Amino acid sequence: MIGTVSYRPGSPLVSPLSCVSSRTALSPLTRKELRRVSWRASRIPLLVQVSFVKPLCCEPRGLISDTRTTSGAPKNRRRSDLKRKSVEEAIEWLNSPSRAHPDKTRIELYFEKRAAHGKSIKHKDDSYKQALETTKYDPRNESPRDQQAAYNRWVAGNNKRLSAAVQAAHMDWVTTASKTDVEYHLCIIDLDLDKAVKKVLESRVNSFFASFANNTDSSDVTGGAYIGVVRAH
Repeated sequence: MIGTVSYRPGSPLVSPLSCVSSRTALSPLTRKELRRVSWRASRIPLLVQVSFVKPLCCEPRGLISDTRTTSGAPKNRRRSDLKRKSVEEAIEWLNSPSRAHPDKTRIELYFEKRAAHGKSIKHKDDSYKQALETTKYDPRNESPRDQQAAYNRWVAGNNKRLSAAVQAAHMDWVTTASKTDVEYHLCIIDLDLDKAVKKVLESRVNSFFASFANNTDSSDVTGGAYIGVVRAH
């Protein structure tokens, strides 16, 4: 009897004639056995072809992408609408009057307090540099040790005052100008602060010229002040 020939994907193909090599070495095959061997040999390509049928997940992308785009289009549209609405609300909130100073908008007060905080830091640094130059060229300080001692005395007497001024400016920026809330709304508009401020500025300028074109009371000069604050930024 001739053994059956089976094929598994990934295994090398084995010819049916190799299974009867020992039989042919001993005695010739009969016609019935030759027909059986030839029939099994003719079925191997068919079995190999059936074994490598592509599954459903290997379909072309075009057939699947059409269904995805049609089903996901409403979701993407809703997301874009929500994003646009949140950006518009954030811009409106930033351009609204501040509670601490009703004559200024929130974004204007934010940059004003930010500039004040930067000035306090610069004043502290300039004071330290000036004290270092003064003690260095003071004729009373004859040696480097005397210069260092004089500078240390100046730092001990002025460090707390200058640091307190910087801290007070920062707290005024945080509390009066609502630093955290303003930066949160700017991040809603854009993660890049410069781009977010540019969008707010463009909306403010557009609304200003729109009110001017409608012959309304356009005596609000905060638009010019706002532009100056942003340019300073």
